[in-house]
Amino acid sequence: MRKLAITAIITVAGCVAPAGGAGPATEPGCGPAVIPRFVDDSFVPFAERRTQSVWIPTLGESGEILSGLTAATERVPFRVLVPKVPTLKMGLVVFRPAEDQVALYYASNDLSSTDPLDVFLAGGGLLVAQQPAQKGRDAATVLEFAGDRGTRVAVGPHDAAVIHGDPGRNGERMYDVYWTDGERFNFAISRDALVAIDAARSMYCTSAE
Repeated sequence: MRKLAITAIITVAGCVAPAGGAGPATEPGCGPAVIPRFVDDSFVPFAERRTQSVWIPTLGESGEILSGLTAATERVPFRVLVPKVPTLKMGLVVFRPAEDQVALYYASNDLSSTDPLDVFLAGGGLLVAQQPAQKGRDAATVLEFAGDRGTRVAVGPHDAAVIHGDPGRNGERMYDVYWTDGERFNFAISRDALVAIDAARSMYCTSAE
């Protein structure tokens, strides 16, 4: 049986996948992530995907470009948590009204709202997004859908699901991290699972210890 394609849950990236069946997190929720760099080989090649599209989402797709985090906090019904990403800088803040979602884009270079999302991620960029908890999925639900394609980790005091996604049009496969904290539904996307997990943990942990 062919597995469902797993891509990012973010609206501009397509439908993401989900969850399932991993045990409790086995490492603390703070400090550098040390999970194995697992690679799932059951992906669906881009050329074989029924949902292929010539549509190429951009960083600013379906959103408003904000001047900074202060503007973001004025638009959403929750406090925006800001990850600490020592190796990258926050280059763009986008608000998507349809989801009450704030998306933070981190990169080593300057960003434009018209940059293609897949090129941004393949180049080492990090996307962290937050929206109201009721508009997302918790780790258990995500892992139930993803099965062996996901693993459970701790993000601060919360359970999170890490998924190894299907290849994009450029062949790159991203790691997606999903979690809820009761107020926010969050996800982080990077080509490096540990970068995404460490960024997520920094939102709840006061130090790297």
